[in-house]
Amino acid sequence: MMCSEAIRAIEARIDGEISAEERLELEAHLISCPVCRGELEDRRAFSDQLGGLLKSALEPVKSTPSHREECVNRMAVVPLPRRPWLSLPRMAAALILGLGLGYAISSDRWLGGADATEAREVAALELRREAIDDQLQKVSTLVEDAAGELDRRIPEAPVGSVRDLAALCVASAAARLSEPDAASLPSDPREGARLLAKQISSKDWRVRGRAVWAFRHVNRGHAAHLKGLLANLRGSDRAFAEMVLQNVEREVEPAIEIGIESRDGACTFQQFDDARVRVMQTRDGKQERFEAASLEAFRAQFPHVVYMLQISGVDGDVEVAGLRQASPSVTARPVTYVSAVVWGASAAPVDQVVEAAASEAILADLRRQEQTARDAAVQRAAAALNKIRSVHIDRTAQFRLDDDQIRRRVEELRKLNVERLARERERLTDEVASLEVKFDQMTRQLASLRKVMVTLEAQGR
Repeated sequence: MMCSEAIRAIEARIDGEISAEERLELEAHLISCPVCRGELEDRRAFSDQLGGLLKSALEPVKSTPSHREECVNRMAVVPLPRRPWLSLPRMAAALILGLGLGYAISSDRWLGGADATEAREVAALELRREAIDDQLQKVSTLVEDAAGELDRRIPEAPVGSVRDLAALCVASAAARLSEPDAASLPSDPREGARLLAKQISSKDWRVRGRAVWAFRHVNRGHAAHLKGLLANLRGSDRAFAEMVLQNVEREVEPAIEIGIESRDGACTFQQFDDARVRVMQTRDGKQERFEAASLEAFRAQFPHVVYMLQISGVDGDVEVAGLRQASPSVTARPVTYVSAVVWGASAAPVDQVVEAAASEAILADLRRQEQTARDAAVQRAAAALNKIRSVHIDRTAQFRLDDDQIRRRVEELRKLNVERLARERERLTDEVASLEVKFDQMTRQLASLRKVMVTLEAQGR
């Protein structure tokens, strides 16, 4: 969300006309944008100040049955224009028209004024917090079940990029279920490696998740000892640990290197052990450099280079301009997605990253299996991608505003003074925003698990 969009969303929020999805995007934007947070506070302060002025200027209004009925029926808040040239009478008229949140809690009086409106807002926030927290617990259970099912399927899946991606999704689910609470590693690399190997294979998702977070801090010292412990790990845990180690121990020297010289200049094709591809081309004294995570990704990103150099083959067995070279050390694994999928180190949400990685993984595996039938592999991968994209999870926390519940809570909140109500509103607003972000992350995590399950099924056909 851009700042200009955030300002419009802030206006809609103050006016009570913001959708649940737009509110979620706004709260996520406010976390990282102090300017827009200041704008929100300014507009709230203006509204509060105006309410205070009017409360002191106007005599209490005695309600009649027809007046109360009118207030209950009008449940929309009229926006308060923030313009310095508005006179007090005109502002008073705007506020009075906007008292749709004034609420009848007894048969004898009408709750008017800023404190009544704020009491109702605090009551609604309390109910929303409870509703979102309840839904968050439910979706967390679904994530745990889906991760467990996928974890059981991984050992049966064929070795390849799709299986590796599934292992990353299981690790990601464990991390999300445990929160970013990394296990503390001993200073001794040997002891640290043993602790990681023990916790990553735990049956407790929270313990396992803390180990997943701790893997961010693995260095070459840990890697040397972890290698000897990999044999004790099972399917998804072993695959995840291997990809982390592969990231840590990336070699500088290429496993495959093909050089080509022509009248126009020179060109060098390189592929490294982790399947990264690099092409360096020198023409007219200028050097161009093209890089991608794998041969499949290189084809997608630089088709003109592929056509010009007539690049073909699969990761670890490549032909460039008629020259062929192979290396068994090249392991095509989605190591470049480890951070984005597992720890969310990407601007894109995890379900979108998984969707992109899944299509590439399927195509890479199919092309390795069917090197002579590339067109058929592309068609099968496209069909699988359509199924992957069809997976949809509702990311909006739904709840129903119960008037009876709000009435009872308003009666209790009315015992608090205006300052206390304001503090409660701010605290609850922050808590609701935080819960909404967690709910969105967890539902996206569930979507990614289901997308990769579809990917495994598509690979087996």
